[in-house]
Amino acid sequence: MSGKKDHGVLGTSNNVLEEEIAERIAPLLTESDIERISEKKLTLNGCMEYCMKNGHKYEVRKDKNGVAMISPEQHWKWVSEYFGVDIRLVPESINLPEEQAEQESVDDTLSALLDF
Repeated sequence: MSGKKDHGVLGTSNNVLEEEIAERIAPLLTESDIERISEKKLTLNGCMEYCMKNGHKYEVRKDKNGVAMISPEQHWKWVSEYFGVDIRLVPESINLPEEQAEQESVDDTLSALLDF
């Protein structure tokens, strides 16, 4: 991302993660969602802070360093909780190796089965 982008009631995205959140939930917002988000002053930055606060619960620390692994499902659950919007995940397309992606045609399969 090359700079900040305004997302209306959601505020300004300051990084790629906030941009992704805005792009995912903006189309889902109803008028009542927009009013509630505006009244509660919910923002993309606030959502990131909420997710990071929750993520710290899963953090593993060594000395001064820490790391947490959060699944996409968990991340979107927190985003959904923060904004009060139902986000249904669409599974990412699965990229199979070429040999697995290619399937035999029905005719070839049947002829192979019938060939004794």
